[in-house]
Amino acid sequence: MTSRQTDSSDAASALVKDILDYLLYKGVRQTPALVALLNALAENRLPMPIAQLKNQDSLRSFDLVTIYRLINRLESTRVVRSIAHLGKAKYYQIVVPGRHSECLVCNSCGKLEEIDVTVSLETVKSDITTRSGWQRITPALELLGLCPACSKTAAGGRLSS
Repeated sequence: MTSRQTDSSDAASALVKDILDYLLYKGVRQTPALVALLNALAENRLPMPIAQLKNQDSLRSFDLVTIYRLINRLESTRVVRSIAHLGKAKYYQIVVPGRHSECLVCNSCGKLEEIDVTVSLETVKSDITTRSGWQRITPALELLGLCPACSKTAAGGRLSS
């Protein structure tokens, strides 16, 4: 394991510990399945669909219903966010406090790429709530386009737009 991987693993472990403390405060029961799911999400920066999560070594022994229930609970406590991926399956990503990022999704090949953004959707949501009086706003931002590889293919005339 390289130094960078160790640092990443340590950061993931610290994040999971913080989230477990928060969930305990919120009254969420801490089960082996919950810990395994949080670890799988924390170790992977990019969003993953349920099927990919289920195939993680740490989650193979848990049934899909358990994983779906946990994902729903984590979404309701805002520990996890869902991302629609090309209108197909939902992908799930752990929310890292203080970190503002979104995912670019390639319309052609489905590649996901995380990018840091300068303004969080939470800030936008707060501003809209203050100005409009609306409550329980759920911001959703979908950034769709062509990745560099598919852009080259499209420029070469082999891909229709």
